[in-house]
Amino acid sequence: MKYVERLKHNSSLYIGYPPATDFELSQYAELLDYSMNSLGDPYMLSNPFSSHAHEKAIIDFFIGLYELDINKYWGYLANCSSEAILYCLWKARDYLKQHKKDIKVICNRFSHYSIDKAVEILDIDLIKISSNEYGELNYKELEENIHTDYSYIFFGTIGSTITSSIDDIVKVKSIFNAKGVNHYIHADAAFDGAFIPFTDDIRLCRDFDSINISGHKFIGAPMPSGIMIINKKYVKGEFIEYVLNSDVTIGGSRNGLNPYLLYKRIKQIGGIEGLKNRYFECLNNAKKYEKTLKENDIDVFRYKDSLALVLKNIPKEIMEKWHAPSKGDLTTLTVLPKLTEARLESFIYDIRAYKANKFKLDIKTLMPAEVEKL
Repeated sequence: MKYVERLKHNSSLYIGYPPATDFELSQYAELLDYSMNSLGDPYMLSNPFSSHAHEKAIIDFFIGLYELDINKYWGYLANCSSEAILYCLWKARDYLKQHKKDIKVICNRFSHYSIDKAVEILDIDLIKISSNEYGELNYKELEENIHTDYSYIFFGTIGSTITSSIDDIVKVKSIFNAKGVNHYIHADAAFDGAFIPFTDDIRLCRDFDSINISGHKFIGAPMPSGIMIINKKYVKGEFIEYVLNSDVTIGGSRNGLNPYLLYKRIKQIGGIEGLKNRYFECLNNAKKYEKTLKENDIDVFRYKDSLALVLKNIPKEIMEKWHAPSKGDLTTLTVLPKLTEARLESFIYDIRAYKANKFKLDIKTLMPAEVEKL
C-alpha cells in the first residue's frame, strides 16, 4: 500500500488524538522545490532563506492572544512541544543556578511523558505529585514537597493528554511565594493553549514564565511544531558571524517550511476571531456528543470547557480499529472537526455490537510496513 493511501485510510479512523486534519495547504507545494533554513533568532530577520518573518508573526500573535508584554517576551517555533519544553527547562535551570541551591522539577503525575526525558537530559531531580483519576492536582501534597533548601521549576499541565485536566498555576505560584522559595513556572499547553484564552480557565494560567503550544494540534498543520514563548530575561545567545545571527535556539538549522505553512493556516482560520469561532463550534459538538454517548450507556466524563471526551473501559479490540489514546481504563476522543457525527455514530455502533457479541474487526488502523530497501 502506498504511503498516501495508508494516510487517507487511517485519517478516516483518527478520532482520539489531538492533531487536527481539516487543513488544506497543498497550494503551497511549490515551496518543496526550494531550500528553506530558519536557523537562528527569528526576530533578527537576517537570513535570506528563512521564514523568520512568518515565524516572528506567529510568536507575536500568541503573545497578543495571552495579553503578554510584547517587550518582555520572545519565542521561536520549535520542531515540537517536547523540544519547546526542553528549551524552557534548560533556561529555567540555568537561571536558577544563581541562587546556589539544588534545583528540583515538580509536576503532576498526569503531565506529558516528555517531562521525564527532559529532566534526564538536563540531569534535574523530578518530583511527581499525585492527583485524582482525572488529573486534578493534589495541592496539599505539592505544598508538603516544597522546602526552602531548594529552588523549583514547576511544570504546569494546561490540558493533560488524556483528560484535559488543568493545573492552577496561580494557586501554585501562591504556594511557592508563601514558602519563600525561588521558582520558575512553565505551562505545557500543547493542545488547549490555542483556545484557553477564550475560556474561564484562562484565570488559572495567567502567571507563567514560559509556555508551549503545538501548532499541529488544535490549529492543524501537516508537520509537528511547538510554539514556544518565554520571558526575555531567561534568554541569552551568542552572535555567530558565520550565519549573521544569534545561536539562541536548541537546533542550529531549523525547518523553514513549517512557520510559513502555520502562518498561512492561522490566516485561513481567521486569526483570533477565527480561532475563537473554531473553539466554540467544537465545544458545542463536545456537549452534544457527550449527551449522545450517555444516551447510549457509555461511561463518559468531560471537564466544563474541555474538548476531550473521556470514556471508561472501551474494549481493546475496538481500539484496534479506531485511533485514539488510552491510559489504564480511560480512552479519549478529542472533539475536532475530524470527529464528525457520522464517525461518532459508527464508533458507538461498534461498542454496542461488541456488547452483543456481534463485533467483527473487518477494518482497522494500519501500521507502517517495510518498504523496498534503498
